[in-house]
Amino acid sequence: MEISLTIRVDAASTLVAKALSEALEPDNVQLPERIQLAVRARGEILEISLRSSDIGSLLNTMNDILSCLQPALKLSLKHS
Repeated sequence: MEISLTIRVDAASTLVAKALSEALEPDNVQLPERIQLAVRARGEILEISLRSSDIGSLLNTMNDILSCLQPALKLSLKHS
């Protein structure tokens, strides 16, 4: 059984969404084999999708990604 999780974040601008998407690309290389990650900027929306057969790994990975994004989002919202 595979589990998928998608989170959409309003990044306040197309530029910020694209920058955040590009910043997460290195994380996509270092994932365990059982996890698939897709990150896309769709206008002002940053879309993060994960797929895994292990729900614990999926949740831990999404938590790590959101922890990394939190300071950047706070900073971008202050300047928008």
